[in-house]
Amino acid sequence: MSLQVVRTLGSKPKAKARSFMLIRERDVERAIDHGERVYLLVVKENSSANVVLQEHNPIDDLLEVFGDVFPKELPAGLPPIRGIEHQIDLVPGSSLLNKAAYRCNPEETKELQRQIDELMERGYVHESISPCAVPVLLVPKKDGSWRVCVDSHAVNNITIKYRFPIPRLDDMLDELYGLICTFEESVQNIAKSETFWEATITSPITECLKKGGFEWGVAAKQAFELIKERLCIMALPDFTQPFEVEGDASGVGIGAKGEYLIQDGFLFKGNRLCVPKHPIRELLVREAHGGGLAGHFGVAKTLEMLKEHFLWPRMQKDVHNIVGKCVTCQVSKSTFKPGEYTPLPVPTRPWDDVSMDFIVALPRTQRGKDAIMVVVDRFSKMTHFVACHKTDDASNVADLYYREVVKLHGIPRTIVSPTHATGHSPFEVVYGINPYLPLDLIPSPKKELVHKDAEATLKAMMKLHEQVRDRIEAVNAAYKRKSSKNKKPRVFEVGDLVWVHLRKERFPSKRKNKLMPRAEGHYNIVG
Repeated sequence: MSLQVVRTLGSKPKAKARSFMLIRERDVERAIDHGERVYLLVVKENSSANVVLQEHNPIDDLLEVFGDVFPKELPAGLPPIRGIEHQIDLVPGSSLLNKAAYRCNPEETKELQRQIDELMERGYVHESISPCAVPVLLVPKKDGSWRVCVDSHAVNNITIKYRFPIPRLDDMLDELYGLICTFEESVQNIAKSETFWEATITSPITECLKKGGFEWGVAAKQAFELIKERLCIMALPDFTQPFEVEGDASGVGIGAKGEYLIQDGFLFKGNRLCVPKHPIRELLVREAHGGGLAGHFGVAKTLEMLKEHFLWPRMQKDVHNIVGKCVTCQVSKSTFKPGEYTPLPVPTRPWDDVSMDFIVALPRTQRGKDAIMVVVDRFSKMTHFVACHKTDDASNVADLYYREVVKLHGIPRTIVSPTHATGHSPFEVVYGINPYLPLDLIPSPKKELVHKDAEATLKAMMKLHEQVRDRIEAVNAAYKRKSSKNKKPRVFEVGDLVWVHLRKERFPSKRKNKLMPRAEGHYNIVG
């Protein structure tokens, strides 16, 4: 039923027109009897509160067509063997690696085993029979879960490097920019030198933008085809025919061959721009090191990138100074820089200062001992070797030290690391005489050390101790000169700013993972 019929049936004669359209039941019956077409509108209540109408996405159709390529869950097992199989080529003659697994706590061990079992069940990995082994470790994700990572540093060291490395994005953009500049210059030259019906060749193309909208007509298409015929940019030559290659040193193009060349007021050496002494040198170094797409490379990588495009004297020194002052690198790549060697104070008497160390990973004895505690007197170099367990804690070690060392020599003032030789036997330095040999048992005068005069014996011991101290000081001085040969003394004044290197053993909470800062600062020296 047409809209006009509905209005006619739904209204009364001489009545004011209504703002809504309704029809009575008998009017519908009358319209059906007269053969009119009737449309019925039914209002149905929808239980859903929010109905979102989504537009058709063509990507969904593409994913449906290639459903076997983009499954919701990956199929179990490895892909089938194909004609081309990739492999890692190692340096000929290099030995296969067999690295031990990293230590981890029980929770990390369970998580690592769970993920490996899951991968084996799905068929993504299988048990290896290769003698080559590299460790794996867990890296935390942002959501709190763990990611299994393979430490391939050792394998990379014996891997044959790619002869053609993957191009970097900034290099590709530089090449594209140079190509665009050359294209623009060529178009401008053609437009200046030739006319077509009293107009430039590119005029139909430029006219497309002057009318307020872009309209690509027949004239513009013909002009574009003519430009393609006149230009040979981005076209591969026909290698079956002889052709000529011309070099151009304009703009940032490839450049002509030569030692030095002045182009547009700039000095080039080959393909590299010569930069004069100007603050722009520092700007270029900072841009190559940490600007744009750079990732705060080291001195060698930054220098390599600069030498590819620029040239100036003492470039390496400038790069080293600027990279060394980079705050981001100081925080993320901080390393411990030892200063000059500072020897420990020389002891004044035997067993006043001792050193302690442990020898572990030894074969287990019948009593279960698998380690040796080594205690050395720093003055006389007398040594005690005490059998112990590798798992002994601090209380057990202290008990061993009291039972084996303190009962003989007393409690020392300090316990440090080993030092140098004294020039005398430890027994002689401690007791004043060397142990008797069979010939020494024959009664005979032994100069001043064999008589019974206590005062003379004391003077001889004091003289011997003085000689030992002089000997240790001389050895320390010689070692300091040798170890500090190429090191400059670092003297800090009050008010200087310094960085604090965060070592894992000293600051474990601040070095939980490799992405955390390795240094903090700056800190003022106050005294």
